[in-house]
Amino acid sequence: MPEKAIVAFIDILGYGNIVKDCKNEIEVAKSLENLMIKTLQMFKKVKDVSIANAEAEFYRNKIIEHIKIKYISDTFLFTLQPTTLHDDKLKHHDNVLMCMWLYFQFISMLCPRIMGKTGLILRGGISIDTHYENEFDGNLFIFSKAYNNAYNAQKKETARIVIDDKLLSYLKETSYLAEYPEFFYEDDDKKLCFDFYCLLRSDDESKKVISDIKEGILANIHKYKNDSDAISKLKYFVKYHNKKIKELKFDDSVISI
Repeated sequence: MPEKAIVAFIDILGYGNIVKDCKNEIEVAKSLENLMIKTLQMFKKVKDVSIANAEAEFYRNKIIEHIKIKYISDTFLFTLQPTTLHDDKLKHHDNVLMCMWLYFQFISMLCPRIMGKTGLILRGGISIDTHYENEFDGNLFIFSKAYNNAYNAQKKETARIVIDDKLLSYLKETSYLAEYPEFFYEDDDKKLCFDFYCLLRSDDESKKVISDIKEGILANIHKYKNDSDAISKLKYFVKYHNKKIKELKFDDSVISI
């Protein structure tokens, strides 16, 4: 029987328009390919970062081995089976919290990077349920209720990553939501969503990332000003962006949209 896993399905909105507009421009394809390669390499390099506490470093690297990240066309898949890392040195509950903390950290590393480098916004869903996957000859076989749940959670094409009800219950049950609320926010319709900017702080490095995102968003607003569907999605993200700027206490006039 397949084990339970947390699965995130994250889509790049507007990717189809880029393919349509730049179908004969190989340099655009190569640029996007290079971005995706470097992004995936970024996750692997986390294991190379030393931690003063050797035991903490050991557990971090052990968890990373169980976080699977795949990129296909315009979609990222993040999977984690948190119960597979049980160790006698840690309480099962603490182990699960550690697994999920690093898992959501990885997603938080992805979001501002992709948006800042491309000006494209994201949508997605994250769920937990039974999940089985297997790689063979460069192919990926998935038989997963968690994947289906995550996909269905993001069917409404809006610039947000929705935490579906099943995962929300699990986050409450494990006390993760109470201990690490910074990864999430409640949208206007009361849906719990993953916070794109949760990794950003009120510092110059974050300001540079946010400035890059702003420039990309403005460029796309101008490019697609006659496309009501694209503009609707961009406006939705702009509302989120400006709200976060205020929370981070940045100068609104510089990086708000």
